[in-house]
Amino acid sequence: MEGLTYAERLKALKMYSVQRRHERYKIIYMYKIKEGLVPNISATYGLQFSQRWRHGCMCVIPSYPLYHNKAITARNCSFALTSSSLWNVLPKTIRDISGLSVDAFKRRLDKALGKCPDEPRCSAIGLYTDIHGRVSNSLIHVATNHEVRRHMEDVET
Repeated sequence: MEGLTYAERLKALKMYSVQRRHERYKIIYMYKIKEGLVPNISATYGLQFSQRWRHGCMCVIPSYPLYHNKAITARNCSFALTSSSLWNVLPKTIRDISGLSVDAFKRRLDKALGKCPDEPRCSAIGLYTDIHGRVSNSLIHVATNHEVRRHMEDVET
């Protein structure tokens, strides 16, 4: 394990990076909100799910006026905004899952995430920039690649 990079060690141990684990948890919590297993974050500004024929189950956040930069920054980093963005980049086959146990959802989610490259940046090896031009290792940025999306959507549910 000593001669391997952080990403190679994660792959050898069959683990996700810290960022991907955080994002996975947010997606699982979104599923629980959608299924009514946990309370929504707010009655007024809570997360709403809309079922569309073409795009499947999408998460919509009610907009509300913000008047200064600190409020905008806080909103952009909030659970509601980040988790809904993560939910919406998932393949339709994962977003449309309903009525299954949380463990069954996790298994299907892990199949889709396994098709998505997890290449975290690591200061120990000097990788501050991504060779593929992605802004970060977040699913939000990785899933914008059409080839990655196609691989994620090919997962059998």
